Amino acid sequence: MISTRSGTRWPRVPAAFVATMLSGHSVLGLAFGALIYLVCLTGTAAVFIDELQVWEQPNAPVVGSVDGAAIGKAMRLAYEAAGSAGLSDVYASPHALRNQHLIVAALGQGIDRSWDADAAGSLAVENKARWSDFVGDLHMTLMLPHPWGGMLVGIVGVALFALLLSGVLSHPRIFRDAFALRLGGSARLREADLHNRLSVWGLPFHLAVTLTGAFFGLSFLLVLAVAWAGYGGDTARVTQVLEGPRIAPDPAPAPFPDIAAMLAQVPGHPTFVGVENPGTAGQHVLVEATVPGRLVRGEQFFFDGNARLIAKGGFADGAIGLQAYAAAASLHFGTFGGIPVKLLYGILGLALSAISAGGITIWLIRRRDRGRPARRLEKAWMAVVWGSPIALALSGAGSLVAGIPPSPAFWGLLLLIVAVSLAASNGQLVSRRLRWVLVGGLVALVAADVVRFGPHALTGYAVWVNCAFLAVAGVIGALNGKGRAEPPAA
Repeated sequence: MISTRSGTRWPRVPAAFVATMLSGHSVLGLAFGALIYLVCLTGTAAVFIDELQVWEQPNAPVVGSVDGAAIGKAMRLAYEAAGSAGLSDVYASPHALRNQHLIVAALGQGIDRSWDADAAGSLAVENKARWSDFVGDLHMTLMLPHPWGGMLVGIVGVALFALLLSGVLSHPRIFRDAFALRLGGSARLREADLHNRLSVWGLPFHLAVTLTGAFFGLSFLLVLAVAWAGYGGDTARVTQVLEGPRIAPDPAPAPFPDIAAMLAQVPGHPTFVGVENPGTAGQHVLVEATVPGRLVRGEQFFFDGNARLIAKGGFADGAIGLQAYAAAASLHFGTFGGIPVKLLYGILGLALSAISAGGITIWLIRRRDRGRPARRLEKAWMAVVWGSPIALALSGAGSLVAGIPPSPAFWGLLLLIVAVSLAASNGQLVSRRLRWVLVGGLVALVAADVVRFGPHALTGYAVWVNCAFLAVAGVIGALNGKGRAEPPAA
């Protein structure tokens, strides 16, 4: 039973309940700590995926407000340039940014090519390995195959949600002490106060992104459950509500569809146009367009190959469940409200990353203070915390300068950092030195963009992204420079 202290509104929580919650909080954090941290870190970067794509190709034409004819032309040229035969999808992604780029891509068996097009729809620059796409995929799937990657990320989201709740329940004074920050005490107190304060200040955001992330990650399991319970195991009937009408494949040759005619029927700004089974009689087109003044990600329109509208998704004005589903994506990635909302999401995302890193750090310090240090685990954990952003930065630099595929570069660098860190004398030494390496990695990322693109790297969104990288490097360097002297070898 929860009682109330005399003279205060704050409840008295039984000590046994607090101890149970704290124990569960620690076990859950240790079990999922590294994955939670990596998902939070990459999720923060993924908020700015549009800006990163423009930064990664600053020499591409700025097309402003592109019309339907240009989008259609660019998609048709991509279809032809990729060889037409064997393609499963051709899509366009006009960025909803002030300095807009028009990206088109063609996918198929062994085919994965993309270009930036100009305002007239001509293909201007072909994109190679896109580091920004890797960052987004790493956040959503941890680079594991479908559906296992998404499911694992969903489980991580559930674990993070449970950690948030158990963290609040295991600290009865957490709201009362929301502004108590003891920076001058012991290392454990400093870490604990920062961990708890960041948790409270951003709690609504943390709950929103973890719940929506878990929902998307576990959607495959939800579909299976609903199909088993009400549709005799037919998952297609369940997903049809979200994926739109199904058109039977027909391999008979057909002209590439008239995209401009379709976009003329769609209100709002198109953010995605995709053709499935292009160049066949069974081709069909999905158009997603913005809905001004609504939280939903956008409305979807489905066309057949003859530019005939056959269905609308209903995400803007359909069933309340569909509207909630569409709004969840915007809420998770902060795609509503423009740059101010994205910046707020970026700050809160970094806070959530710090919280996820700090939880295990506190546990390790507590063990050390009790005379039972886990030295190898300390060094490995510091290598994960600081090695992950280092590997991201250096894999981005390698992709820009040498076209090195980002995924193997990232995982290889992270494993190397962990291995080298285990040979250091202690975890504090690893942390301090890796922070300097991260400063150098961020500077190298900016330098790679300048070396690759020259003056284009100092224009438009590219210069702002580069300045942001340098600002983060400067803050980390300044804080690290004020840190205490490196501790003696353990």
